Amino acid sequence: MRYDLVIIGSGAGLMVLEAAVKRGLNCAIVENSKFGGTCLTKGCIPSKMLVYPADLIRDIESADRIGVKVGHPQVDWATVSRRMWEQIDYHKEIENFLQGVPNLAVYKGTASFTGSDSAIVRYGDGKPDDVIHGEKFVIAAGARSQIPDVPGLEETGYITSETFFGAKFPQKLWKSLAIIGGGTITAEFAHIFSSFGTKVTIIGRSGRILRKEEPEISEFITKQFVKDGANVLTDSSIERVFRKGNSKHIVTENRITKEKVTVECEEILVASGVRSNGDSLALEKAGVETDKNGW
Repeated sequence: MRYDLVIIGSGAGLMVLEAAVKRGLNCAIVENSKFGGTCLTKGCIPSKMLVYPADLIRDIESADRIGVKVGHPQVDWATVSRRMWEQIDYHKEIENFLQGVPNLAVYKGTASFTGSDSAIVRYGDGKPDDVIHGEKFVIAAGARSQIPDVPGLEETGYITSETFFGAKFPQKLWKSLAIIGGGTITAEFAHIFSSFGTKVTIIGRSGRILRKEEPEISEFITKQFVKDGANVLTDSSIERVFRKGNSKHIVTENRITKEKVTVECEEILVASGVRSNGDSLALEKAGVETDKNGW
């Protein structure tokens, strides 16, 4: 099949698709996962469904500063989770809607280029591959978590933001959580779970968390996390990870003082950056150049 426009990815790509369909173009969209991209299915929207009750907890805990005394709030994790999944499940409505749009073909598979104007869509379930052609392609394939090369990490097991909002979503709150990384995903998850009563440890390589923000903001957030009971380890390299009994252990070394600290936790969240999904697209066959990091 030949299309005026082929869009790979259903996150930001949906905005381009909407404009193209309104202009009467014959379009196709390729998506290998849930429709809606990172924001709807494994990022902004579901995380805010967890941030909001976490914010309420912190407000309640500090209400005595304005003369309102309240007991420590209890978290109904089942209800919090249900509200979050109701938002993620909106991806089903998006897919059903797109299936009925005139002059739009929906391909639920993984695309890779075979030329400058062609791509193959693979399904991986025994269904024959499809070859599609397009006058123009929009690459909106997004990114995925970057996993550091740490001895024992794969064997011990971990979660990412993708698997958390997926197959590894916890049925009950963890007693303890170690987060590898010091960026915005780390800060958000640390706020959520420390508010819910999980013992949180942040392990960052940089000298401060949220290093892309103003130093004063980074310092303020760090102090707040510590005040709320979290442990923040900066300038820390991870030497190895191992499992002992029902616990996971992370051996760290401070890059300045050389002090070694072993963090024991129930679960490990890797939030140490993202990498491009472009490496799955055979971009070289389409004449698309990438930098050394694949972007």
